[in-house]
Order: sequence, then C-alpha cells, then structure tokens
Amino acid sequence: MAAAAVELAERYRFKGRVYTTIARWLPAIMFVLFSAITIPPASEGDVEMAILFGLFCLAGTLNLIFNPALRPKNVTRSLEASRRVLTSGD
Repeated sequence: MAAAAVELAERYRFKGRVYTTIARWLPAIMFVLFSAITIPPASEGDVEMAILFGLFCLAGTLNLIFNPALRPKNVTRSLEASRRVLTSGD
C-alpha cells in the first residue's frame, strides 16, 4: 500500500502547473456554470433537467471536497510518510 501511495502522490505532485491550476478551478467553474444553467429549467417546470444539472453541481462540489490532488500539502505529507514507511520496512 505504501508503494502505491508513493506512486500516486508522485504522479499528483509532478503533473505540472497547468494541470494543478485546471484541477483546482474546473470544479468551481463547473459549479457556477451548472448552477446558472439549472435556474431556467427549474423556473419553466422541467424537473428532469433541473435535477440533472443539480447533480452536475453536486458532482463538482464533491470533487472540490474529496479530490486529494487539490490539497498539495496533504499530498506532500502523505508522500513523505509513505516513503518513511517504505524505508523502515526494508
């Protein structure tokens, strides 16, 4: 498990600035856009489309909350801890 954690953390860490910027801002932009798109179907009574766009808003919010790539300090901390576990096991 520690080796997999090290590999995953290194992959997140070395994606580059463009990827990390997109990964941080895309869910927030998705939330704002789908929130705005949800209003017209809801006001017109199109329940199915309002629910669909509401689920997209929820997905963007959950991505912001649970995506570990959006927290570089946590990724760095887990990378260091996993490396310590790997070296202590040898």
